[in-house]
Amino acid sequence: MDGADADTIRERLGRLDCLVVQDLFMTEAALMAEVVLPASTYAEQDGSFTNIAGEVQRVHKSIDPVGASRPDWLIASQLARVLGSDVNFRGSVSAAYRKLTESNPAYTNATYARMLGEGAVQTERPVATPDRATLLSSLTSATAATDATAKHDERPVEMGERLFHLGTIAKNSKLLVDAFADGKAKGRPVEEEAALISIKSV
Repeated sequence: MDGADADTIRERLGRLDCLVVQDLFMTEAALMAEVVLPASTYAEQDGSFTNIAGEVQRVHKSIDPVGASRPDWLIASQLARVLGSDVNFRGSVSAAYRKLTESNPAYTNATYARMLGEGAVQTERPVATPDRATLLSSLTSATAATDATAKHDERPVEMGERLFHLGTIAKNSKLLVDAFADGKAKGRPVEEEAALISIKSV
């Protein structure tokens, strides 16, 4: 666990009667857990992917799940059955997706059959534009909740390669670990990068 709140998170997790973690790797949280549910990566499972534009498309596994890992939907289905609540996925990713289309109107017409013929299918996400009075009321409430006495952070936002840090998956990739140093991309220092940008813009 990284970041300013890491110690607080560790302390709170340590107070739990039982910690269950579902993850791809033996992370620090997983090492603290009483139960670890090994999940498969995106490359080890079939399913669908919805991008930020709301387009959904099918994805297919490239390799078989490693070890005892299982797809997320299968873990959820089997866990529900053990707890006495059958979600009726019947061991099928298509059945799990059908449940999604039944419960979320945006996916009603984004069927596997359409994805097979069209590739990416646009989900239907009606946008309800708030009226002016509602919008102003929400903005006024948000502004009033802001702490005007809070100290302003005067530090400039750092740009360049130092913005990129290794996450959990990247830390388990030898190729990426070799390309990074201390969680930051190897290469020119940010000051040198800034100087080059200034030269180019002159």
